[in-house]
Amino acid sequence: MKACSYCHKELYVSYTTVNEICRDCRISINMATEEGLREEFDKSSTGAQREKLFAPNYDLVPYQEITDAYIRVAEFGAKKYAPWNWTKGLPRVQLLCSLLRHTFAYLRGEERDRESDLLHTDHILWNAVAICHSVHWTLEDGRRIEESRGYKK
Repeated sequence: MKACSYCHKELYVSYTTVNEICRDCRISINMATEEGLREEFDKSSTGAQREKLFAPNYDLVPYQEITDAYIRVAEFGAKKYAPWNWTKGLPRVQLLCSLLRHTFAYLRGEERDRESDLLHTDHILWNAVAICHSVHWTLEDGRRIEESRGYKK
């Protein structure tokens, strides 16, 4: 494990981004320069070369579907509440409950949410992104941690 050069606590390194942020001291660490992680892009038809610093392969992302679905739900939320209201710190447990509610509705065969008339799959994606944002920025959690009940196997 790599340690933060400031607070010396262990960092989780995903190897999908060049910069990792220490969750304790919020210091950004350039993992490519610290670890020497470099690779080359394929040579272009002109012969030009360029190195990439272990960058994610963004051409694997279906941007149109993701951004369209996200924007539809974000616009609905902005009209109902306020733009960027959710970034004020919704507890993750509320986001998880919403994600599950839309997932179960979709599993029951419902295509669209009754209130918004948007696809349940759009809401699922939006909630998943909001949860990732909350985890990345260590926002309010809100989960109820229960003791193990010792169920027998």
